[in-house]
Amino acid sequence: MNNQPDPSLTSNVFSSQPVKSKRRLLKYLLLSPLILLAVLLLSLIIFLCTVDFRKPDPLLYTSRPELTTHKDWNSAGESLYRKNRWGLGELYLSGTAAERGMAFGLLTQDEIFLQEQALLEELSLRIPSSFYLRFLQLAQLIFNRNLADHIPEEYRQEIYGLSLYCSDQFNTIGPAYERQLCYHAAHDIGHMLQQYNLVGCTSFGVWGKLSADSKLLIGRNFDFYLGDKFAQNKLITICRPDSGYSYISVGWAGMTGILSGMNSEGLTITLNAAAGPIPISSATPISILARQILQYASTLDEAFSIAQQYQTFVSESLLIGSAQDRRAAIIEKTPLQTVLYDPRKEYILCSNHYQSDELGQTPDNLRALLDSDSLYRFNRLEELILSFSKPLSPNDAAAILRNPLGMNDTPIGLGNPKAINQFIAHHSVIFQPELKRLWIALPPWQAGDYICYDLERILKLLENIKPFSSAAELPEFVQPELTLPADPQLLAVAQTLIQYRQQIASLLLQHQQTHHSPPPEEIKRCIELNPEFYHAYEIAGNLSLPDRPQEAVSYWMKALEKELPTRQDQMRLETKIKQLLKS
Repeated sequence: MNNQPDPSLTSNVFSSQPVKSKRRLLKYLLLSPLILLAVLLLSLIIFLCTVDFRKPDPLLYTSRPELTTHKDWNSAGESLYRKNRWGLGELYLSGTAAERGMAFGLLTQDEIFLQEQALLEELSLRIPSSFYLRFLQLAQLIFNRNLADHIPEEYRQEIYGLSLYCSDQFNTIGPAYERQLCYHAAHDIGHMLQQYNLVGCTSFGVWGKLSADSKLLIGRNFDFYLGDKFAQNKLITICRPDSGYSYISVGWAGMTGILSGMNSEGLTITLNAAAGPIPISSATPISILARQILQYASTLDEAFSIAQQYQTFVSESLLIGSAQDRRAAIIEKTPLQTVLYDPRKEYILCSNHYQSDELGQTPDNLRALLDSDSLYRFNRLEELILSFSKPLSPNDAAAILRNPLGMNDTPIGLGNPKAINQFIAHHSVIFQPELKRLWIALPPWQAGDYICYDLERILKLLENIKPFSSAAELPEFVQPELTLPADPQLLAVAQTLIQYRQQIASLLLQHQQTHHSPPPEEIKRCIELNPEFYHAYEIAGNLSLPDRPQEAVSYWMKALEKELPTRQDQMRLETKIKQLLKS
């Protein structure tokens, strides 16, 4: 009997092994993306579940304040809120961090809702893709996963307190406390993005022989634009914390950080974005650092010492005015360096680039000088200050902040980023630190009156009416006799600009809906409202497509003849022209 296996059977068995191996390998290859995705999702879920936003001790919030309604104001414990007759919100906060936070949230919960709604609406307009918006929200959560580690406990307690009164309507983005923490980094993110579309703030200070009373005088435009709705509800906050110095600041409901402010020692702080490396992880939001300085510093040296203790999220110039030092200086800060810049003059200028020897020659700063409008505004600011034949008064400071012209008073178009006044300012303020006075401009933009707040006077008034009983009469904080009057000519210019922007927006919407060019006469009417503005001609060219390509080229050529903010604007227009002529 032949016990040898059949060669054909042996061959079949062994030949099937490679086939099975190939199939198995193919199966693994097909499944591996799914396995990888599952691993990534699992890792993400574990990550999101382990992110620690360091909520404060809930026992601090067991005793909630009660809202007391008065004739034209409300109070909560030792804090109060009202809208004044000019439409500005006035908030007074007192007590511990938790008490201040809860009072902030309770008294301004309607305004906080409106600000959050306006912010998210503006983001939706700028990022119409819901998928991409969700992706950015997730990216922000990942990016800010360590944010709470960089915010002092005092301010986290305050933010958590106000978050207790935030709307649940936006919980799809995240819980209220986490949202409010991240919103305090929104200013930094906006400034980081402005490195590529820079529309920056401008500030200055004069003292000694350049000041009318020889005292320190500071002016600033805070050009941080998140839509008209967001800018409507400005908030003046007077805070008497249980530690540190009392202060007055300008911002919006929900913002506990500082953008522009002055403390009871006559120390002021204003923020100006600067060019620097893009951050790769969270750090202290610049408004939180500014709050720490304003609350705990009384001199330039003390402010600088505090600034050195924090790693910040973005690069920034902090213009510090000091009544005690009787001068101003700039803290130039990057995520890695902190430098105190002293101009060694009786005036100081600040736009959106560094001036110190240490940071002035960095590649990012040199690029900002070359590619942005910062240097132009800086030179224009110096030209305006030195053009006065007399020392500057607060009225003169207002005139500088209102100026919409270019170098040598050349018209460069309303809204040009090269102008000191770009007609986008969230707020414009003037300080007299030694007198503890702050002026804020009434709308539209800087054209209206600048109304005056005297911090020392306000703090005394509030002490005299405590406790805040239902019978208490709340005196006016503003001192009308110190008002800097509106500029009638600029008011008329502002109305023209409003009309121009409304007509442009209408034509752009029409163009988007019909995919056809609006009538030529309608486009020309828009240009006539702002004939020196390069962007009016660029938009006119965009609107002329697809129906009138030759007209589009003509408009873009005209835009190149106007004062362009940056080299990127010139390159963009030249590229459009070349591409259209080739087609």
